[in-house]
Parts: sequence; structure tokens; C-alpha cells
Amino acid sequence: MIWHELYRQKTTTAETAVSLVLPGHTVYIHPGCATPTTLVKALLARSEHLRDVEIIQMLTLGSADYARPEYEGRFRAMHCLSALIFGRPWLPGAPTILPFS
Repeated sequence: MIWHELYRQKTTTAETAVSLVLPGHTVYIHPGCATPTTLVKALLARSEHLRDVEIIQMLTLGSADYARPEYEGRFRAMHCLSALIFGRPWLPGAPTILPFS
């Protein structure tokens, strides 16, 4: 079998991929321009079936909709280098910011 046939057998939809995320799981979202926005949107669309999913992201350059108040209890955001995007990270329900130097 040639490589592109093997590759095609391993591909799936974003919806199928995020269906593997279960309550209590931890999801790492790659930072910057490599953020898988299609997968993040599919995860948000599935939020009604999730609870206490921790999302870790090192550097948030775009939106972090999973940290919005309407997703509280479904997603817990943990970020490094992202305090500015979240405004006031010291307020209750705000994402955890991991400072480091």
C-alpha cells in the first residue's frame, strides 16, 4: 500500500476526533499559528456532553472561547503567557495563569 492510502485511512472529521474527549480529560491545544481551530470549534459544539475538561495552552494568540463564562464547569482553562487575553485573571471563574520565567 502506498503512503497516501495509509494516510487517508487514518484521517477523520473534527467531530469524530473530539468525540474521544470525555468528562475529566485534559486537552492540550498547540499554541500560536498551529492552533487547531477546527478541533477547538468542534470541542465547543460538544460542550453540552462534557464536564470538568481541563484545557492547557501555552500561548493564546487568538480566541479562547472555551474560557468564556457560559462554559464554566465544562472547561477549565490553564494558560501560560496569556494573561492579557483574559483581562482580569484574578476574578472568580477566570482561567488559571501559570507564570514562569
